[in-house]
Amino acid sequence: MQPTKAPWVSVAALVLVTAAAAAASAATAPAHSPPAHMSVPPTGQIVPAPPRSSAASTVPPVHDAYASPSVVLPAGYAFDQISASPDTLLLTGEVTSTTRSQTPTCVAASVDPATLHITITAEASCDDPSVHGRTVGTVNHYIPHSNNATIQIAHVDPRTGHVSVGPVVMTYTSYSDTRPVTARGGGWLWIYDNSTTTPTTTVNQSHPGRPELLQVSAATGAVVDTVAMPALFRPIMAADSAGLWIGNSIQGTTSAALFRVSPGTATPEMVIPSTTAHTCWLLASGDHLWAGIGPTQRGACRQQTIERFDGTSPQPVFDAAAAGYDPNTVVGDQSQGLWTMQWTAPGATPPISSQEIVRIDPSTGAETVVATLPPLPIPPAQGLGLVPGQAAVLGHSLYLLEPPDGAGVTVRYAALVKIPVR
Repeated sequence: MQPTKAPWVSVAALVLVTAAAAAASAATAPAHSPPAHMSVPPTGQIVPAPPRSSAASTVPPVHDAYASPSVVLPAGYAFDQISASPDTLLLTGEVTSTTRSQTPTCVAASVDPATLHITITAEASCDDPSVHGRTVGTVNHYIPHSNNATIQIAHVDPRTGHVSVGPVVMTYTSYSDTRPVTARGGGWLWIYDNSTTTPTTTVNQSHPGRPELLQVSAATGAVVDTVAMPALFRPIMAADSAGLWIGNSIQGTTSAALFRVSPGTATPEMVIPSTTAHTCWLLASGDHLWAGIGPTQRGACRQQTIERFDGTSPQPVFDAAAAGYDPNTVVGDQSQGLWTMQWTAPGATPPISSQEIVRIDPSTGAETVVATLPPLPIPPAQGLGLVPGQAAVLGHSLYLLEPPDGAGVTVRYAALVKIPVR
């Protein structure tokens, strides 16, 4: 497949809008199309930055990131995830024409972190782990005439590229709060579900399924352990060299806030026993785990404390009161710092707001705003700031996907912005 070259544009050309344009785009933008306020040029055409609108004049002074490099994402694809490897960035999503299909086609694209040149590298079944840059992945199938579904493990032979799918390793009931959650790290793929069952068993509130965690080799796809777990609804998970960390989210129950499961263990270890606090976010890297812990207020985590755990120790390295940004998603690591994005006016009417790029010191938990981006319409699903898969850090730059269209089955981001965060 020929590489796809996307045009360079300025951040201002992509995101400066008036309140009226924001309201119009929210009302009329069709599914999977760029928002009405965006100017998406033909390939190769440079778009000059328009004059600042009245909406822009009400926001605080803008950091140098205002003029950061940015690129329009290739048309025809619903990109919704970005991740970083040691020397490149990976964009993944679905082919737009297949997003409403029961068997959509997934797409992968590499991004040169220096030039933002985008190259489409694969279009394949979403069950193929390699399209997501992995060797092992999960395959979900719904059982006809039931509310049950199954999980199998797909494995890519690194020598031949052949994809094989193994037997069913988990059957679960598929309701809005009983769907599987996965995490990768430390050489393992972890799969959790709070309501596992057998293919023929009917599960309801009177006869709930079993909470269960699978430990799977990220290299071979072999299931090496099954761990009995407490029932956590929509938990947050992260994995590092010490094992799996699983947190009771703000949508969960009144169980303990945070557990850790060591590889090969028979039972989870309770790390934070509080029944009033919940896990707001988790980030794992190497032998470090960072967590935002806070009480639930109006469906969001407020008054968070930021904690770091090293290795297998259940005692935090630090426990710092957050400065009021209260993120729900954080990216980064010890060497590059921790980063999140927050809207400056999440409840604005009309829904338009600037974005603050916030650094969290990985050694102390201190929070600092390092950049303010021009205003955008706030997507309905992103009122709390950064969401999973929206950003990655590589080489002292934060790469941020925006703005999503907020419509359709799959989110389609329209542009990628590179923000220096040295």
